[in-house]
Formats: sequence, C-alpha cells, structure tokens
Amino acid sequence: MRLALVISYCFLFSACVHVKVSDVKVQQDTLAKLPGGKEKLTDSVKNDLADDIATLVRSGFYDEDETLDQISDMYTDFELDQTWVKKQIDSDYTSRLKQQLAWPATTDFDRLAAVFDKLNAQGIIAFHNAGPTREDGEELCKDLADTLKAQGAKTRGYCFYHWQDIEGALESKNLYIAFGDYNRDDKGTIAIGNIVVKTLQAYGFNILWNGSPGKRIEILKFAWQKRFGNANCSYERAVALLKKAAG
Repeated sequence: MRLALVISYCFLFSACVHVKVSDVKVQQDTLAKLPGGKEKLTDSVKNDLADDIATLVRSGFYDEDETLDQISDMYTDFELDQTWVKKQIDSDYTSRLKQQLAWPATTDFDRLAAVFDKLNAQGIIAFHNAGPTREDGEELCKDLADTLKAQGAKTRGYCFYHWQDIEGALESKNLYIAFGDYNRDDKGTIAIGNIVVKTLQAYGFNILWNGSPGKRIEILKFAWQKRFGNANCSYERAVALLKKAAG
C-alpha cells in the first residue's frame, strides 16, 4: 500500500468516523527539491496523486472541500498545482455523481448502514471508516465503550471496518469486518461475531467466516456504492443509538 495513513478523529464535524490522511511515502528517485524546500511534482507522483483523489472520491465519505484538505495534507511536502488539483477533484466528483444516477435505490452500502444501525441499537458498537488500521479501530471502539460506561451506558462488544478495508473493497469487491468484546475473551468474541454474521445475513449479504475469534468476517461481492453525504453512517448517529439501547 502506497500511503502511510495517520488518523485524526474529528467528532464535532465527523463524516462517519472521519479519517485524516497524511504523510506520503514515495521512492526517493521520484523527488526533486525546489528552492522553497518543496518537492517537485513529477509525473510519477502526479499519477499517484490522481489515484488518491479518485479513491477519496469513490469512498463517498468526503465532500470536495474535504478531499482537497486531505490531498493537501497528504502531499504537504510537494509543490502542488492547486488549479489542477481542484479541476481533478471536480472532474472525479462530476463523474461519480453521474454514476450514482444509475445505482439501485438501495445499495450494498445502504444495507450495511442499516445493519450497523441495528447492531448499535443492540448495544454493539458498529463504526464506519474507523481509522486507518485494525488497531486504530479497536482503540476507537474501546475509548467509546469506556466513555459510555462512565455515563452509565454499557456496551456488549464492537465491530467496524477501517480505511484500508475501504481501499480493499474498492479493488476486490470484498469487505472485511473486525469484531470483538472488550475482555479479549474467545467465547465472548465468537458470540459477537455470530450476532454480526446473522445480522448481515438477514440483510442479504453473503458472508465468509470460519467461526474463529481471530478471523475477520468477510462480506463477499460487496459493491462499494456509497452516495455522498454521511447522515446514515455518522459517529453521532452511532452514539445516539448506543445510548438509546442502554437507556
């Protein structure tokens, strides 16, 4: 994977569990220093930049301004042509909006959002876009569980997918879901996994999971079609459902 992702949880204005991306790593032979200390945007890096814009847009989690912010942070060491970047973002957004017109009324993502709503309503933390890695997602879920517990709202376990899972789903059409309880107990983790699997299957998803607590749940042939906007998958929505479940 080309990018090293750094998480920044923006809960006040979060788009789902909002990922902040930065720190681009590229081969040294593609770099050329400019007088101001910035790296020259070579053709190779420009191609990478275009790919990163396309991925951010296709994910559906970020609007045009947020995409520009992400790219600016990711390529902070480079002298960017802001006009070109904005045109590229606008072009990709226009193209994606046209594609959305042909999507079914209820997409796989819409059904997944409904699954996560149901799990949150049962006291199982279910987060979308939960950081760049599995470890980050687990930490985020535990932090929220601790916060809710301090407020008198106990949760049963958690599940989530993270940014690298989104990138994988865009490429392979399969989406991985991590899950567990908070005691790292195999029996408890398997119980949460079974609930997640049954809920996903109830919404028509084809699932691959061997029942092991160390094996993530895989949703097969998941068509990543997320419309822009995050009303059905925000952090605040999850917290509200979790509090209601505990109430």
